[in-house]
Amino acid sequence: MCGEIAFRFLLHGFEAFGPPVPRGLYGRLERFGERFGYGPDVVDRLHHWLE
Repeated sequence: MCGEIAFRFLLHGFEAFGPPVPRGLYGRLERFGERFGYGPDVVDRLHHWLE
């Protein structure tokens, strides 16, 4: 549960501050989200921040 909350908090931080997200990190975030049972739409919110 704590890991899931931390993951969501991290995603919200990216959305709030808009730093560029390297493709490698984006892929890792997608795989990490899958571990929590999230679909691709959860991480796709960051797609417009890709480098």
